Amino acid sequence: MKRIGIKCRGRQPWQFENESENCLLAPVVLQRGASSVYFSRTGSALDIPPDSNWLEFGGPASKIRHNPNFGLLESNPEHPLAEGLIDMIVQEEKVNAAQVRQVLSERLGRKQIPPKDEDPTGDIQAGEWVALTSPLNKHDPRDNFISREAPFPDPAGHAELQQVADELHRLIDQVVLVNRLREVRVLRGFQRHTMEREVTPSLGKRETFLPAIEVFGEGVFIRFNENALSAWEKGTDVLSRADILKSRLAGSTTARWLDTEITPRLILLHSFGHVLMRAMAFEAGYSSSSLRERIYSATGENAQAGVLVYTAAGDSEGTMGGLARLGEADRLVPILASALAATQWCSLDPVCGESRAQGVDGLSLAACHACALVSETSCVLGNVMLDRMMLIEPGYGHLAPVIGALLDAQAEGLT
Repeated sequence: MKRIGIKCRGRQPWQFENESENCLLAPVVLQRGASSVYFSRTGSALDIPPDSNWLEFGGPASKIRHNPNFGLLESNPEHPLAEGLIDMIVQEEKVNAAQVRQVLSERLGRKQIPPKDEDPTGDIQAGEWVALTSPLNKHDPRDNFISREAPFPDPAGHAELQQVADELHRLIDQVVLVNRLREVRVLRGFQRHTMEREVTPSLGKRETFLPAIEVFGEGVFIRFNENALSAWEKGTDVLSRADILKSRLAGSTTARWLDTEITPRLILLHSFGHVLMRAMAFEAGYSSSSLRERIYSATGENAQAGVLVYTAAGDSEGTMGGLARLGEADRLVPILASALAATQWCSLDPVCGESRAQGVDGLSLAACHACALVSETSCVLGNVMLDRMMLIEPGYGHLAPVIGALLDAQAEGLT
């Protein structure tokens, strides 16, 4: 490229000349449809209480907050004309003064400016974890986040799968049905070719927002037992398999965007999420590409261990109800049993099961398209960091006891 006089112009095609910067890199020729031309970098968050409550975004409180006079009142609540502003809001929004003062008090109590070196999005996952593990007792039908805890296992019993349900109950602490959720997806930027640099959306120098969409859906949240998981992840075989992927990620050039801490529980939860999505796609009434996962994995004082499988589409509000209903114990136990039973065998075994490197830069172990991979749009980690042996392999698979109970139940049924 240099020989024919083509050099890097130091700017994107949509930028002006005065926005260019000095760039000494040589341009690279790529096919227009090549997969390495564009790697989007997105972020997403669930709308959770209290902001998801109808009274916050659509009721009287919302009307008060969006009144032009409320901004003046909030910026200087001690101003001599504050009472006059309150009276104007009362007349314009048809509310009473007590409601205005309550909203003002709440806003002043929440108004905190994070330090410049603190990421304001850092507590998104922690907030979602609290919302998912602590469902509210009452909901307005118009809320954007409606959830309830489902009894697990079923108090009425599970017949021939009772042994399986007992083992699952030992490993799973909580099942929450999310009958309605709202997700906001934001485009942070994109990368190209070697992904050495992230290009931010060009919205103008004065703009402080990013392009985003909102989607509505439903889901099932499963929380694992922390004590059982903590004991499992200290196993020698478990740590050695996790270390393989952790070291490969450190030397990877194509997965440098993956900044998640690689731990045994992350690999387990991620693999479990994929297996569950593949199984639920047959029962929920949604296509497999419509299902998505959110992994909640953290160790230490604020430990997290959970998977949310959900669907969210931008073309319609509300849900069909087919996915959340699968979280009921009488449906969930058979689904988990069949999913784990199917995970024991892959059409590419023994190659897949004994593989020590699969996928991009060998960032997966026993996981391929025939057994564990899902649509790229469904996975939060780009279909890497997967190992189904951590689920079902005797000796160190966290869910291997469930397989044992299933085989015992089958044997009893034959006799």
